[in-house]
Amino acid sequence: MYTSEELQAAAARLKKREDCQLDKILYEGEGKKIVVLPYFHGNKTGLAYLVQEADAADTAPHSFGARILPLDNLDTGHSEALEDYKKTDILIFARSLREQRESREREVREAQEAAQKAAQEAERIRFHGFTDGMSHLQKGRVVKTLDKMYRYRAEEGLDIKGGIMSRAVRVEQLYEAGCTARTCKDAQGKPEYWVDVTPNRGYIVTKTEYEYFKYLTRTNK
Repeated sequence: MYTSEELQAAAARLKKREDCQLDKILYEGEGKKIVVLPYFHGNKTGLAYLVQEADAADTAPHSFGARILPLDNLDTGHSEALEDYKKTDILIFARSLREQRESREREVREAQEAAQKAAQEAERIRFHGFTDGMSHLQKGRVVKTLDKMYRYRAEEGLDIKGGIMSRAVRVEQLYEAGCTARTCKDAQGKPEYWVDVTPNRGYIVTKTEYEYFKYLTRTNK
């Protein structure tokens, strides 16, 4: 058993030693750290180091919940409990933090993959499967073309409404109204793509719009 005076004298002496562990950072990583608090814990049986887990940015960790690791020798300050803690507990702590980080990263990755799949499925449904089997580059070009917005006029006598809409929606309107698609050559011999509203009137469309129309016709979407 030690008196208060003996403990205070021992603490003052140990603080001057170069190998004193007070205020040491034992581990830092993953936004956390393990530190030895800058003062001893003392009672009648002797002195002990206080080891605390804290956020890396915490400049003054509190002692509540700190691990109490007793000194074996008040002359040298050696603590077998602290050495064991360094060898085992810190490794466990670091592994736990790493696993938590990997778990968070996995959850984010899975959420991103799920969102991507949902977006792909929404796109597939939106274009009735037209983009299925296309490469990422091909699909990007097709979606960009069909998503362009224009102001279209209504066609009297047909169920074709006017207004601002995407090319895809307009093609779907024309298909549902019973229009037909065809190709021909222009004056320079280059291919033209048409969707005919009546035998005497139609629209020149892009190749992508034409192929989308033919896809709808072929699959009876």
